[in-house]
Amino acid sequence: MLFLDILIVVGSWKGCDESMLIFSTKLPVKETFTKQTFFELVVRWNQDSPHHRIDGIEWDGGYRHRWGDMKNMLEITEYNDVAAAHFVQSEHGVHWTTEFILHTERREIGIYLSREATENTVYFHKEFKPPYFLKLLMRENVLGSDGGLTISEYPHSFGATADEQQVLTQLCLEDARAFRLPVVYLTRDWFTEHCVVDEGELARRLCGVAHVLIESDKDVSRTLKDLCHGQNVYNGGMAIYFPSVSAAAKRFVPYEGMDTEKVMTQMVRMIFRYMNQQKRERTDTWDGIQMLQMRRQAEQLLVEKRRLEENRKQTSKDKDEYWDAYVQAQTQVEELTKQNARLQNELAGLRARVDSMGENPLLYYGDEKEFYQGEMLEFVLTALSEKLDRLPKEQHPKLRVVDVLQDLLNANESEGVQKQRQEELKRVLKGERTLTASIRRTLIDMGFRITSEGKHHKLTYYDDDRYTVTMAKSGSDWRGGENLFSEIKKRVY
Repeated sequence: MLFLDILIVVGSWKGCDESMLIFSTKLPVKETFTKQTFFELVVRWNQDSPHHRIDGIEWDGGYRHRWGDMKNMLEITEYNDVAAAHFVQSEHGVHWTTEFILHTERREIGIYLSREATENTVYFHKEFKPPYFLKLLMRENVLGSDGGLTISEYPHSFGATADEQQVLTQLCLEDARAFRLPVVYLTRDWFTEHCVVDEGELARRLCGVAHVLIESDKDVSRTLKDLCHGQNVYNGGMAIYFPSVSAAAKRFVPYEGMDTEKVMTQMVRMIFRYMNQQKRERTDTWDGIQMLQMRRQAEQLLVEKRRLEENRKQTSKDKDEYWDAYVQAQTQVEELTKQNARLQNELAGLRARVDSMGENPLLYYGDEKEFYQGEMLEFVLTALSEKLDRLPKEQHPKLRVVDVLQDLLNANESEGVQKQRQEELKRVLKGERTLTASIRRTLIDMGFRITSEGKHHKLTYYDDDRYTVTMAKSGSDWRGGENLFSEIKKRVY
């Protein structure tokens, strides 16, 4: 009798109402990191854990094992140059799935953590810690470098040398192709010489998913200004650069009263969302490897059947048994393929929805770049609010559009940066007729480039010629400041 030891894991639990990939990363590894070393670390990771240790694990050096039960189970397997580990833990109605996938030829390891909450789950903490296996990899010194940077839970002091300045220049020009992971660039405040956010805490939270670079000193940004034509962040500004041409850089300009903890949380969520949305090949998932293994078994059965058909000495009974086994295995392959396609579609839908934490966008970005963090969101929320104001509030029967718009406004917070900028600009321009030093400083801080042409000053918003207003050098109208404010408000706010 032919026995097929095939475990089909479809990635969803009966009765689940929340399923989410919450941690995903691919990291370079050294050539010396073999399958055997990988499996040894996986077993050690489990046995050293005070939270999910499985008793009775005795690894004999084999590359295909299963330990534990359905509530606490660890599996390992291999396929060609791939070694994989799959760990499932269930507690309090929440299922945690951890996958480690090593590609020896690509010299790359993937670490993935998923969370599934059943319909019976009353409450669980949404915060989580990245798998401890990541720190174990760093401690064993098996990880390679990414664009010359080590994978670290600490920030990198950067910009002291010409080579480092060149790297920063490329980043500021939104060219991060030298890296696999996103890069967070923090500048120092010119007065305090400190970063706006806690760089150590940020690096710890982004360990394994992004690099955190901090200026070696406050003069670095001044050097970069000439190298990248003023496109760099500076004076406490921050930016996230993604190693993909489809993901625009995200810049954060500090302002008075900024909630730094909230900003840091936004940065972490942006990076996690980007990493979790990266495409995974079939051999990057435990389910995909299982399916490929099963397909190989089916192909081997077919080869064996053909051999039997050529060998007339085998009995008809033997051939029928092999053929039945092949048909059964092939049917399972087809079913698993359908299940995998369905799950991929479901996953794509889940990633496109807004979850309870607001991590995924309701709308997708177009081709326009955001001039500062939250600009586009404020435009959208303002448009929704204006639409809502034009609708009757006390309507019976209720209007669906009123409830939907109000719900969206309640669920999305606005930093109010546009309103703050408008109030500050209105204040400094009130009663003014000329471009004073105070007005000039305020305009520059708000992203305007000021040039002179004849009898006028030309104000260009964030170096975008589409948004240009003019101001007379010698104003004669006592309402010149108010008129300029009205024009700026109409063009850019």
